[in-house]
Amino acid sequence: MLVTNISVMLGAFLLLSVVGFGPALQLTSSTYKRRIFVSAAIAPTLGLIVIAFSLYILFLLGVPIQQSALPVTIGAVILSAILAVVDWRTRPLQYQDILRGISRLKLAAIIGGWLLILLILLLPALTGGEAYEYFQGNPYDATSYNIMAHFGRDFSAKDVGNSHQYAAILQRNPTLSIAMTGLANQRPSVSHLLAWQAVLFNQQPISLYYFAKLLSFLVTAALAAALAYQMGLALWQQLAFMLVSAVGFWAVFVSDIDAFSHIYSIPLSLLVVFAFIQFEREGLTRVISRHRWFLALALAGLLCFYQEITLQLIPAIALYYGVKFLFNPSRSTLKVIGLHIVTLIMVALFLNLMLAPTLNFAQAQSQFAIQGVNTQSWAGSYFSWLFYDRNPFFSLWGLRNLTSESNGTISPEIIKAALLLSLFIVIAT
Repeated sequence: MLVTNISVMLGAFLLLSVVGFGPALQLTSSTYKRRIFVSAAIAPTLGLIVIAFSLYILFLLGVPIQQSALPVTIGAVILSAILAVVDWRTRPLQYQDILRGISRLKLAAIIGGWLLILLILLLPALTGGEAYEYFQGNPYDATSYNIMAHFGRDFSAKDVGNSHQYAAILQRNPTLSIAMTGLANQRPSVSHLLAWQAVLFNQQPISLYYFAKLLSFLVTAALAAALAYQMGLALWQQLAFMLVSAVGFWAVFVSDIDAFSHIYSIPLSLLVVFAFIQFEREGLTRVISRHRWFLALALAGLLCFYQEITLQLIPAIALYYGVKFLFNPSRSTLKVIGLHIVTLIMVALFLNLMLAPTLNFAQAQSQFAIQGVNTQSWAGSYFSWLFYDRNPFFSLWGLRNLTSESNGTISPEIIKAALLLSLFIVIAT
């Protein structure tokens, strides 16, 4: 079982890479010296978007993933191949010189770093066995995502709330009654990807759930390498960035609390950053450009997978342009800001049929946050030592139990230890 699940994960990564490679070649800047390698690194994330969007649109049109998975995959691979051939015919010299002048040591280090991340990701399952592969910190969300995957595999959006189908669905799987109430159409893209893997490799979604989480981190590591290259980081910094992004605290945290959609927002967020940097460098003044299309596609993908973090990105981008205008209050800066109306239109075009359910779910989540419907943070409940402790500075380093509870005082040794640990982080940064 373990070998099968690992093989499925690696097979899915390869498929996503193939699907996304053609689009990546068309969207990445021609100014990158190693454009083909950069395209290969961002390809898995673009493959996520292509497959997820295709499955979701067909799901809304009444086609379950059991019927759409194979045709969508074949069609996406063919499209990617066509785009790659077009790129090869347009820039044949880049392919002839693909390995010329490249440091073999650097290439081997990046590939070795990715393989190291793969090993680190697999260690818990290899050492802990099947018991470690299932739900962890938040079984409620994990159950919901698996139910959505089962529902999307066998049924479509037209079956949600359909009283005529209720008996048939209950006979197939009684737990799917939860999805019938509307759950199946609430941010389902990540569950659709799980169902897609299950159909293609003839497995049950629940058996692939843990490794579907790991798949996202493999995709993240590849994209982190591309983003580090784009920012001109040194080799050791690129490797560190890959490790921190794929197996760092935030990755482990969202994995342990089974925040499945949040997990897939990590590579998609990095893709938004990558596309935004490329746009800021080259695509500012043109109304229609591949850089603007790229940014719009990345934003649409992130919005579809995880609306919550996208809503946080909007004020961040607004703040960026506000500061930019403050230091350069010119008409050209205002033009750049105003032209992002075109970017938003492109986002809507990419989402098309998915736009309404995506915005509806974003609105519902915003209302929950504003009205305080979710009064207890489950993340805070599981990690109370970090969120609700009286001395979070010391708790962060695991020193809480060394404090004196009798009189509330903290020994000088504890203070020194916490300060030294914090100072080490500052120096390392």
